[in-house]
This record gives sequence, structure tokens and C-alpha cells, in this order.
Amino acid sequence: MVQQTAFIGGRVWTAGFGGSRELEVLVSGDRIAEVTRRGELDLDRPDRSGVEIVDLQGALLLPGFQDAHIHPGIGGNDLRQCNLLGLETAEEIVTAVSAYSAEHPKLEWVLGGGWLQRAFDTPPTRALLDRLGGGRKAMLHAHSRHSAWVSSAALAAAGIDEHTPDPPHGSIDRDADGRPTGMLHEQAMSLMNPFLPERDKLSREQSILAAQGELVRLGVTSIQDAIVGTGLGMQDHHDAYMSLLGGDDLKLRVTTALWWDPDRGVEQ
Repeated sequence: MVQQTAFIGGRVWTAGFGGSRELEVLVSGDRIAEVTRRGELDLDRPDRSGVEIVDLQGALLLPGFQDAHIHPGIGGNDLRQCNLLGLETAEEIVTAVSAYSAEHPKLEWVLGGGWLQRAFDTPPTRALLDRLGGGRKAMLHAHSRHSAWVSSAALAAAGIDEHTPDPPHGSIDRDADGRPTGMLHEQAMSLMNPFLPERDKLSREQSILAAQGELVRLGVTSIQDAIVGTGLGMQDHHDAYMSLLGGDDLKLRVTTALWWDPDRGVEQ
């Protein structure tokens, strides 16, 4: 039997009718089956005996939002690690990194991200991250995902020093003596990839589902994952999506965008 849900007692957003109106909506399976004025939805019919009734209590019912450019596997992984999303000041970011590091003393790497670059008057340095992370290897992606803040130990692990050239399509911030300051941009972030802890498929699935929980909470129901592949130093989540498609956990409608390697041609 198809699951039916009736939304009553609120207002419904109607794009073509000047805002919201007092309406009732019946959903059958994954389809809107009926829209009526308030009080006119017939729920006493024999074929509607099992209808779930949701009383909106005056709230506004909206269609699901769609996000055309998002990286849920990466964002979800940040949620599961050192989560710096939503912090507005450098002081808040520094405090959060220090607290996460103290709470996870056995981690070999301090990983996460979401920090706002505009929160800092000048880009944060490896020396600061060394202090916050207890001298451990650390890599924290900026909110934009186009830059990353890394520690001295992380740079050393990847062999990045004053002799390392900027890679194509990327750059390494340097001090007056040419030594890396701790900021990597664009494809320079991929220099760290071979040295980061490997995330298995289960971990990638959990990251997608963590992002899904936050997205659905905000009313986002359809997305485009803007990179499937290994572009900009991001780990590929294609196999995780394919695995999730075989079960019932993936609730979002997902379109994926294939990463285009600018150094290759149409053969890809």
C-alpha cells in the first residue's frame, strides 16, 4: 500500500499566487496527489484510512530546496572531524581547533575544516597550527575548499619545503626566505594526498550520510555533487554513492559532476 501523508493546519508556498496561502496537501508515495483549501481535504474516504496526518501548527510548507554546487562527502567528513563551520572569528576558530586537538590526543593527524579565511587579518601560519595541534600533522581546509592550512609536521611528511616548486594550477604561500608558511592553494593541496590517512568506502558513505542529515534538516532535498573524481585534492566518492544506491539510506536526489582534468584531453 502506498504511504500517504496529509499536511494540514498551516500555509503552503505557492510560487504563482503571490506568496503563501492557507492550503492542505496530500502526498501519495513520492507525488503530490491533491491540494485543497484549508478544511476541504477529504480524509474520510475508504482509500485514505491509513493516511499520516501532519499538523503544521501554523508553519509554512515549502518545496525542497536544490543546491547545484556542493561537496557533501567532503563537508560531511568535516562534520565528523574538526568542524569549524559557522565560526565567525579567528578567536573562535583557534579555540575550536585547540579544543578538538585536546579531546583527541591519540590522533596522528588533526583533520577537518570549514574555517572562514576572512576571519583572519592575515593568513594563519603553520606555527600557529603547530601550537594548536601539539606539533602533530594537521590539515584544515578553508570553507571555500580552495585553500588549506597545514602544520609543519604535515609539510615535512609531504616533503614540501623552500625547494618545492608550485604545482600547475596551484600555489604555496611562502615567507621572505621562500619557506612555506602553512597555506596551500588549489592544486597545491593535492601534494598532501599521498600522505593523508586513507578513508575507506564505509567512511566515505558515512560522510555523505552525515552531510545528508544536515542538508535535509535545512530543507535541501536535491543536490549536485560538483566533483566526482579526484580534482582539487578531493577524494573520489563515486564508489560510496554507488554503494548507497543499493540500500535505503540515501534520501537525497543526487546528480554528480565528473571532474575534468585540465591537463588531459577528450579521452577522459
